[in-house]
Formats: sequence, C-alpha cells, structure tokens
Amino acid sequence: YWGRAGAGPLYTLELLRSLAAQPGLKVAGSIAAGNALRAETEALDLPLDIVPTYDDRKSFALMTMQLPLIRRRFHHFLRERRFDLVLSTMNHLWTPLLVDGVAASGAAYVPVLHDAQPHPGEAQPLWRWRRQREVNAARHIITLSAAVADGVAHANRYPRHDISVIPYGIPEMVGAHHEPRRYPTARPFRFLFFGRIMAYKGLTLLAEAYRLLRAQTRQPCELWIVGAGDLTPYQASLAGLPDCTIVNRWLSDAEITTHLNAADAVVLPYTEASQSGVTSQAYAAGLPVVVTPVGGLAEQVVPNQTGIIAAAATAEALAAAMLPMLDAQRYEQMGTAVAAFRAKNSFAAQGPLYAALFRRVLAARRTA
Repeated sequence: YWGRAGAGPLYTLELLRSLAAQPGLKVAGSIAAGNALRAETEALDLPLDIVPTYDDRKSFALMTMQLPLIRRRFHHFLRERRFDLVLSTMNHLWTPLLVDGVAASGAAYVPVLHDAQPHPGEAQPLWRWRRQREVNAARHIITLSAAVADGVAHANRYPRHDISVIPYGIPEMVGAHHEPRRYPTARPFRFLFFGRIMAYKGLTLLAEAYRLLRAQTRQPCELWIVGAGDLTPYQASLAGLPDCTIVNRWLSDAEITTHLNAADAVVLPYTEASQSGVTSQAYAAGLPVVVTPVGGLAEQVVPNQTGIIAAAATAEALAAAMLPMLDAQRYEQMGTAVAAFRAKNSFAAQGPLYAALFRRVLAARRTA
C-alpha cells in the first residue's frame, strides 16, 4: 500500500502483523516513505520495501516524472523476492500502473477493493479506468462487504465466485478502552461523528436527526463532529445546534483514540457507502454504533447488539435509531456485546482466513 494517511496504513499494518503470525507464510511489505504508521510498520521487523511517493501537489508532479524509475525498482523487488502472491490492501493513484509487473514477476495479484462505484465528487472516468486495470489483472478479489462484492461482479463483469468477502477487522488501537462501556452518569451522553467531511457522509441528515432527538427526549445528550474537510456546505444545518462541538481538522491516530474514548456511541449518517473503517475503530474502543441502511454498513452491525441500524436514510429514522442509546440498560447490554464481538473479529482472528484464501488461490492457479 503506497498511500500515506487515513485507513490504509492501519489496515496494512494490522494485516502484515496478522499474516506474519500465520504458519507457513513468509511476508514482506511495500509501503510509502510517508506512511503515517511507518515506524509502527518497521517495528514489525519484516522485510520492507520503502517507496518514495509524494506529500503534496508539488511533490506529486516531481515524483510522477520519476514514476518510470519507481515502477522499474518495484518490479525488480518483485522478481528478486519471487513472491507467490501480491496483496494490494487499498488502491493508490499509481496502482494501475504497477499491476502488469506483478503478473510478469510470476505472482498472483489479489486486490482488496473497498468500493464498487466512485463516491460523489470522485473523477468517474479516471476512477473507472483505474478500477478496470486492477480487475483485469486480478487472480482473485477480496471485498469487505457482500454489497461491494456484488457491485464489483456486476460493474466489472468479474466472476462472483472469484470474489471473497472478508469484513474489515477490528484493529488493536493503542490506548483504546477495552472494558465494556457503561452509561455515563456524570455528564451528557456523547454521540460522535468522526472522519473526513465528504458529501455522502450525511452531515445535514445528522444535524436534523439530532434536533429531532433532542425534541423527543429529556435525557441529556450532546454531539461531537470531528474531522477534516470543508464544512461550508453544512454551516446552515449546523448553526445553532445545541450542545454540539465541532473539531474541524485532521487528527492523528492518538487524537482519534482520545475522541473515541471520550464518546459513548458513534453515528454514521451516510447517504451512500460501501462499508466503513470508522465502525471497526468504534468497536476497537468498545463503542456501539448507529448506522443508516446503505451499502454494506448494515453488514457491519449485529442488530440491537453491537449497534442500531436505522430503518431508512432519513432524519426521522436516524433519530429513532439514536434514541435507544439513551436507555442505560440497553446501552450497557450493547457495550457487553461489542466487547465480545471485538474479541472474535480482530485482525489477529482473521489472519487464518486470509492465509487459507491465499492457499486456495495458488492451488487453483497450479491446476488451471
């Protein structure tokens, strides 16, 4: 994975750690020099290929001119190590320009595809070209939800039986709460929205749902909105929201953990989605979630145990789904369920699933 920030570095780190623990696997990684979790990844003490990529528009222009050299170096790394399989944990702008070298090296290419369609605002022609290049090169595909698997099979005409669904694992977050959550008694109940501010994430929907919720209950509650991005389109909706705190900037992993620890439930009011790493991070901190029933979000929730799934992606339905969180007994039952779910669905627990899949892919390749 050659990206620098966001969910990709954590996903890659956790998978490297998990796969390295599997008997019979020899694992190496290839990450960007600017990877936000580079130190933690290097601490795994695995063979690592550190790739110079870019940090901003200026360095993007400079490094793109050097891409033929970077590509040649990466392909040499693949041939020299004689890998059986190359797993791409999340695509990068340059990924489509690298995949031909994977096949040339003799390795099977297996990408993890996080979305079946571009999100609103993404350049669709470029996105679709990049996606088709990856799909054409893939020996097998992994998705994090059945919704995305079905979408990829349809949109890219890829055999559904060659797509495996392995849900996003729950990461080990340093400093996160591990005891089952208890209902707060010394302060208002705290709902948290966090992540990059984007159009499909439903901030307008959340603002209206929170207003409705406040009108429906006497239980004290508050809302925190935390994340980087342009809030200008939502200013009118957010204006005057009672007991609402906004932290509008990029957060480090340690800061994310701090906000999760201080929250009581995470709300994902998305109007469109594939699945969300936010849900797994919430579980890592012991938090139940409230989600809209779009894309693969519902697949990440055990209904009425690890969270509440709204009946629809509307403000009324979202408010109705948030309301049960304010029942102390019900909330604490969900806190216990989340703790049990986290133990069974960690990245460490998923390692054998990936290892078994890799062996099946390679066995099928030998008999083809």
